[in-house]
Amino acid sequence: MQPKPIPAMQPRPVGVTRRPPLSVVHAEALYRPVPPVSVDEDGYICGDNRMSESTRHQRWLSYGVDAGRSLLAHLPNALVAGDLAFLFEEGTRSAVLSPDVSVALDAGRHDRGSYKLWEEPGVPDLALEALSEKSWRRDVQVKPPLYEALGVREYWILDPIGKLPAPITGYRLHHGRYRRIPANRSGGWFSDVFGADLLIHEGEFRFRDVKTGELVPDYAQTVRERDAEKRARADAERARTAAERRVAELEAELRKLRD
Repeated sequence: MQPKPIPAMQPRPVGVTRRPPLSVVHAEALYRPVPPVSVDEDGYICGDNRMSESTRHQRWLSYGVDAGRSLLAHLPNALVAGDLAFLFEEGTRSAVLSPDVSVALDAGRHDRGSYKLWEEPGVPDLALEALSEKSWRRDVQVKPPLYEALGVREYWILDPIGKLPAPITGYRLHHGRYRRIPANRSGGWFSDVFGADLLIHEGEFRFRDVKTGELVPDYAQTVRERDAEKRARADAERARTAAERRVAELEAELRKLRD
């Protein structure tokens, strides 16, 4: 049986239109960037007022919130929040800040849509910003005087994009004015609020618990360590069971010899 010949490509009939691309068919489902919008060298969007600036930017801030909560877990009223609107003038809706990470030690952990200063016990104790291409100058030059005037105890800047001489810059209030927090001998910057050093370890932002000297692990590392502990416990239990079984067998053999 002869194979069927492959049919030749037929020219598109005149007047037949192509199907529109999916981006047109499903236009309503597409993401709508929130100005200001950042684009890469080829003109493709790489950040906006809602998108994360980069995977590193997102990773550092996610770690800051999760590890910060871990560090302050012993304080029942400590609030550690990410991108929470901080409204500081009642009646003025434009008087708002949104730190990448904020800490208020006495605010309580109940859910809230924003941090309204007139409804809270006081200003946040700490604000942290990670620099992004679209707004890094505001974080470095414009925001610190306002945080200082509001009385925020510590203001931290993380620099994942290499704009500043150091990857971490911290300020602490001293008699109502911000003073730069110096780096310590161990290569970090100490935060009174967190009770930990902030540092860069192997290219990643990390906290170091000064009580233990250990780095606070990120979520993925915590899961790996937990799973390793589970496996170790399971292996130990199997080894114990096997040892008990072997002891029982030996005792049975001894009884037979005695009989």
